[in-house]
Amino acid sequence: RLKVRLQEPDLRPTPPRLDLVEWFEQQIRGAEHSAREAVLGRIGRLPCKQEVLLRSNQGSSEGIGICLVTQCSLDRLPQMQAQMQAWDDEMSVAVFIDAHPNSLRASKGRLRIIEACSAAAAARASCNPNSAAPAWTVTVVYQLDDAEIRCPDYDRLYPVNTLRNVALLAAHADLVFLVDVDFVPSRTLLSSLCRDGSTRKVLEVLQGGSGDGSPLALVIPAFELPKGATVPREHAALKESWGVGDAKGFHVANFPKGHRATDFDRWFAGSKTSAKSSIGPGCLIRSVHGVDAYPVAYEEHFEPYVVAPRALVPFYDERFRGYGLNKISHLRHMAALGFNFSVVDDHGAFVAACAHPRSPSWQTMYGPNAGTEHRARLATHFANFTAELKAARGARPAKGNFSPAAALQTRLLTG
Repeated sequence: RLKVRLQEPDLRPTPPRLDLVEWFEQQIRGAEHSAREAVLGRIGRLPCKQEVLLRSNQGSSEGIGICLVTQCSLDRLPQMQAQMQAWDDEMSVAVFIDAHPNSLRASKGRLRIIEACSAAAAARASCNPNSAAPAWTVTVVYQLDDAEIRCPDYDRLYPVNTLRNVALLAAHADLVFLVDVDFVPSRTLLSSLCRDGSTRKVLEVLQGGSGDGSPLALVIPAFELPKGATVPREHAALKESWGVGDAKGFHVANFPKGHRATDFDRWFAGSKTSAKSSIGPGCLIRSVHGVDAYPVAYEEHFEPYVVAPRALVPFYDERFRGYGLNKISHLRHMAALGFNFSVVDDHGAFVAACAHPRSPSWQTMYGPNAGTEHRARLATHFANFTAELKAARGARPAKGNFSPAAALQTRLLTG
């Protein structure tokens, strides 16, 4: 009698097929990335530890307003204090402490920051006892942990764009004023943008409501004075300094591309919008747009201080550390996203700073003892950055088709 034995099916899972080609390609890509970082430094966001040291009166700064966004190191705390005393709206500051959070050096640094904020608050209260409590957010950013270092020579440099991103993320107001800590705002800068409740109108215009739908950034003229001079906060004092040659457009003598597009002579000539025949194409008029402004063309390496809608401002690229191209790359990104630029045509709207000695970051990058490797890294980062901008989908949307989503998609090009 024939017996047939049925074989039971093998229900064990089939082991995955090992694709050696794909595995090797993954390993090679990983090795290439590690090798690049070993030479160029970390690429993408820097995982620096941070903590909010002070957050005051945030309830009053929600909604339409202008948040001054800045960053500094501990040696620039006097400049931070001067800005706090001069700015009457929200302010977000990121302060770098080049130490580990639990170190004695970090504790002393935090104490210095608190003392500077307390002195600024006391000075404001002394000048105007009835003024509202300031809306400040001060975030401390610490040095990168040793385990996160890829290229010690570069990753230990001042993380300027990391600080800017931290401060930008902590802002609440719908408009942000992106400026360096050395600059003191003129006494009427804020009111020139918020006069008679015009801030909502200004916000709508900057979001793309001025014609072709493209977003707009308002350029605030920046001036530089000799070391030790009194920083002017009114137009009369500024004009006098300009007339005798003390006040100059910021860095126009040694780096004209940075601010010459502002057209300082045009700004001093004043607004001519009272006569319709003198209103040029693209000009903004206070009665219609909430602010007087004249358009300027973006040029390569233009790096003005601007007021722009917070929701549309891209992040700063954190590959740029130390000195050089860190703000230039950000304005280049804004231009690639479709931003137009207009200078606030109001003699009460400007910022000014005194010249100061070259920073350690400048000395490291361009000083007499600086090595060429840092400049080579910087040039490589900028070349990669510009190539990524060109390749990024939607990096320059069609006129009239700009949206916050498009900006968010290209905020961080790497990492």
